Amino acid sequence: MKKLLVVLAVVPAIILTFACQQKQTQIPATGKQPEATAVSAAPAVIDSATVAKIKEELTAAQMKYAQIWNAKDINAVGDVWSHDADVVLIPPATRDRLVGFDAVKKWYQGNFDSMDKVDFKIHELMIKVTPDGNSAVITYYVENDFTDKATGKAVKMTPRVCVVKTKEGGQWKQIYGDASFSVAELTKAKPAPAKKATPKK
Repeated sequence: MKKLLVVLAVVPAIILTFACQQKQTQIPATGKQPEATAVSAAPAVIDSATVAKIKEELTAAQMKYAQIWNAKDINAVGDVWSHDADVVLIPPATRDRLVGFDAVKKWYQGNFDSMDKVDFKIHELMIKVTPDGNSAVITYYVENDFTDKATGKAVKMTPRVCVVKTKEGGQWKQIYGDASFSVAELTKAKPAPAKKATPKK
């Protein structure tokens, strides 16, 4: 549940922090300063240089993630994801909600076992870092060419992906992932409807 709350809070946190920065203290017409009220301290906001450095780190991490797919390295998947019981992955084909690292790892292993000659590439990478620098939303689309072991046929998949990462012990860990196919891909993946037999006259 903790990880889900982080996911739900990422975008609102960004909006709220920027809104707070824009709000100015209103001084009454009397010229007197309003009485101080007890408020909780706002979270520290990182500067642009720190944001740029974080984006570089996350970009490098995503390029490494592509190599993990190419090598089908299940052990390295454990370095990418948080091992908490409430991480969530929603795969593109089934759209099932997989909860917990064990379920996530099982999904990766199943895919790695079914593929050969994997060429996994990431395109149009976009990264949005929260103002405190502790979480990030990452979007991109994948171009994955591989050979299906079961059929020996070449396959291409191009899902759109959105992930959420957060800092754990100073390390970036993925806590949420959602991948989806385009409408065209989903339509193409569906088997053609069987032709109805024409009754003989």
